[in-house]
Amino acid sequence: MDRTWMVILLALGSPLGAVETKRVAYEAYSEWRKGEVDGAVVVEDGFVEAGGRFASVSNLVSAGVEAIWAVVGDGQGGVLLGTGPKGRVLRADAGGKISEVAKLPGTHVYAVAAGPDGAVYASCSPDAKVYRCAAGKEPEVYYETGEKHVWAMHWVGKELYVATGNRGRLFKVISKGKGAVAYDGEESNLRCLASDKEGKLLIGTEGRGLLLRLEAEGRAFALFDSGRGEVRQIAVDESGRVAFVAGGKADSGAKKPGGASASVSISLRSGGPGSEPKKEDGSKDGSSGTGGSKAEAEAPAPSGGGDLWLLVEPGFARRLWSGTEFPQSLARHDGSWIVGTGGEGRVFGVSDDGKERIVAKLASKDVTGLVVAGGALWAAASNEAAWLRFAAVGKEGWYRSEAIDAGGFSAWGAVRVEGSGVAIRTRSGNTREPDGTWGEWMALGGGKVASPAARYLQFELRFDDAGRAKRAEVFYTPRNLPPEVERIVVLSPGEGYEPAPRAAMPPTPKSASQIASGKKDAAGDSGEEARFARIDRRSYRTLAWAANDPNGDTLEFRVAWRVRGKGDFVELGEPLDRALLSLDTSGWADGGYEFRVTASDRPSNPAGPLTGERVSELVIIDNRAPQIAGVRIEGSNAVFRVEDAASVLTSVTVSGDGLEFDPVLPVDGVLDSQAEEFRVVAPEGRLFIRARDEAANEAGATVGK
Repeated sequence: MDRTWMVILLALGSPLGAVETKRVAYEAYSEWRKGEVDGAVVVEDGFVEAGGRFASVSNLVSAGVEAIWAVVGDGQGGVLLGTGPKGRVLRADAGGKISEVAKLPGTHVYAVAAGPDGAVYASCSPDAKVYRCAAGKEPEVYYETGEKHVWAMHWVGKELYVATGNRGRLFKVISKGKGAVAYDGEESNLRCLASDKEGKLLIGTEGRGLLLRLEAEGRAFALFDSGRGEVRQIAVDESGRVAFVAGGKADSGAKKPGGASASVSISLRSGGPGSEPKKEDGSKDGSSGTGGSKAEAEAPAPSGGGDLWLLVEPGFARRLWSGTEFPQSLARHDGSWIVGTGGEGRVFGVSDDGKERIVAKLASKDVTGLVVAGGALWAAASNEAAWLRFAAVGKEGWYRSEAIDAGGFSAWGAVRVEGSGVAIRTRSGNTREPDGTWGEWMALGGGKVASPAARYLQFELRFDDAGRAKRAEVFYTPRNLPPEVERIVVLSPGEGYEPAPRAAMPPTPKSASQIASGKKDAAGDSGEEARFARIDRRSYRTLAWAANDPNGDTLEFRVAWRVRGKGDFVELGEPLDRALLSLDTSGWADGGYEFRVTASDRPSNPAGPLTGERVSELVIIDNRAPQIAGVRIEGSNAVFRVEDAASVLTSVTVSGDGLEFDPVLPVDGVLDSQAEEFRVVAPEGRLFIRARDEAANEAGATVGK
């Protein structure tokens, strides 16, 4: 059916919604856990309450310590620390005071143990020798493994077991200089050691992430395959239950590498996980800047998530916790498993039934050690190095939300907290991460935010001794921003579209988990999109455009036209609710036109709508075919002229039989204008001529007998 113009229904791609007061609610654990805590805990049941805090008790950075790689109780209420990059072994007493035990001739102390004779035993990469450090004496070599790294040491009675890499050997040392390989398996690195309740040695490996138990000389029994890249730490609780943390990606084909080092990701030079040291020119290599290999300058800490497992019996373990952070340390404290992670410095508490809580988020990026000594829980951190003690904090505990993004400049309203014993304050700013450009922390005024309007807001909850918050809500109203027409696409001449009817589809079956998730499946989403049928009609011109609104408002569109560069725009019909217009240009004068598309958010903001607009590229309307004139024979040539009133000629072809046409060029050699002269060799019979313009209009003529 002929029409002057036709609107095509084309759904916008973004969700629509009015500029109105909005709210952000914190009540699920997944929402609370995005923030930071200090002296408070985030509980998996969906609330935040007063708790304890890891407080630094020693300034290790000023002492030249960049990382703490090993922590173990000294049997006297204190803790031994293996550190880097200066090869120092330190002791922290029950109050946290640090003293130096020994300085080893290497860079990083990855393993340390308190001996039954009162001496301290430690190993320092890169020589992988075990040193005996007795009070008042210089460290002496106790045993040479001949390996590249010593990752852990553990005493069983009067025998010292030494776990090494990169050939994955376990040594049993019975006295100075006397020892032998106790186990030589297929894994590349033996990462941690512990004793079970029967006194048997437990081994965690890297490669396939196995938990092993040493059964006899040269033989180990696999208790569990974690499916991860390595078992990083083992802990045995007061009743003899075995728990362990494993992380990274498993290498099912892992064998002894014959020279490859353990996987690493904590860079002391970069201050963050996943970076390699750089040369002075900025390029990467294995150099540590301390005279050793990359593994000597970095802690072995693979990236990727990890799990906490509780061994039930050989071959079966319960997964109590799983996270995106890599678990680097593990301890049992106050009836819970405590997991320290890398990357964001989080410390998790996990109950025996698998309930998780966030105990702390340290300023340091990596929690490389956890230990209980003197009845207190201690944490060793790296990037930056710190020695911290966990203790109750009274009224000093706080929770700080992530930066809430309103999507644009917004006026902030009330902050409401369901709970008790909580004081609230806020700050606002316009950078994604809070920094010095943000405003100061301000208390609420009459329950409302006193911080100035901005794009981002952060709230802080301060707890008294029994404070708890079950739910928090923040209200805001974004400032209305104008929509934008991003681009206008002009389709080829003659290409039009109209809505295509679609048969109703039966609802897609869903599983119970899909229903519970509340998410639409892909088929359901695509089924709601409009469909259009193409119409090929020479007089059609089609415009399609993309538009968006920063506030997600519902948009309407007006289309206007004018002869290129002349006069004012003239609007076409009523406002459109879709983003495509097919126009039947029959009856329009041939020539060049401009079309203006104006987007308005009036449907969502009737009292004060804002607009955005864009003008199209030149649109040629040309409904008349080219004219072939002056056709004549001059000797052996046919001469003719082709003209078009509105658009450039795109092809001229000739044929001697009316079946096969060949393109020809004008006299000037370039087909580039609305009028061209042609001279071609004339056949003996008739010459058929065909001409086509930019608007796909065609004309024909013949000359001859």
